Amino acid sequence: MLTGENEGYYKDYGKMEQLATAFKQAFVYDGQYSHFRQRTVGNSPAGLDFSKFVVSIQNHDQIGNRLLGDRLSKLVSFEGLKLGAGVILISPFVPMLFMGEEFAEENPFQYFISHGDPDLVKAVQQGRKREFEYFNSQNKDDFSDPQARETFNDSKLDWKFKAVPAKNTMFKYYKYLIRLKKDGAFDAFRNKEIKTEVYEEKKILQVSSETDDKLMAIFNFSNENEEVLLPEVTKNWELVLASADKKWDGTYDFPSDFSGGEKVSLPAHSLILCKSSI
Repeated sequence: MLTGENEGYYKDYGKMEQLATAFKQAFVYDGQYSHFRQRTVGNSPAGLDFSKFVVSIQNHDQIGNRLLGDRLSKLVSFEGLKLGAGVILISPFVPMLFMGEEFAEENPFQYFISHGDPDLVKAVQQGRKREFEYFNSQNKDDFSDPQARETFNDSKLDWKFKAVPAKNTMFKYYKYLIRLKKDGAFDAFRNKEIKTEVYEEKKILQVSSETDDKLMAIFNFSNENEEVLLPEVTKNWELVLASADKKWDGTYDFPSDFSGGEKVSLPAHSLILCKSSI
């Protein structure tokens, strides 16, 4: 949804309705046909507790198996990174952060090896090249040799990230989200009866709890600012988080509360999270 990539195994994804499904049950493919794999994939996760699922927006397999080992920070905007972080940490599942994700590391994480058997090295090199046959738009000449020492050295983290304002802000943003999650701010979304509303064309997902403690999150994955209507189930909504707020190096000043039925301008690639106990 953030990158717009649709080649290879990415062709099976990219719809807001899939994100809504993932938010409610973790699995997107629960027995559906996969166009990439050309077969039915997955089983129903019904009855399993949310704590049984680990979710991520990037991990060592996903990044390391890309041609350039490029992280999400090299593919999407700063606002897009904050949106992605919000989705996984607000969701009711166990979040897994990939090393450096929390401060928007930009160095690649490439597939590297250190084998002593020349035949094994050659087999890995050839196998890696075959992996990218599904991605026609990528230049195969950019392929990094897994056995080369530079491939390993280029994949190291830059621990001086606090000297870069945007990276330092991202680090604080992640810490804030993690603290909210630990304090139970998102627990209402662990209710099996959470409601999801999808606006596919606008690329907007709205998630709300049906419990007495009202909780609502609206995610805007489009490249445009969108006006969203806050539900009238409660008169007052208190702002918990707005990823595009100036507090997080965004461009908006959001009020601390909203009225039910009010229209709110939601910036491109951003989210708002509101609560109410009334």
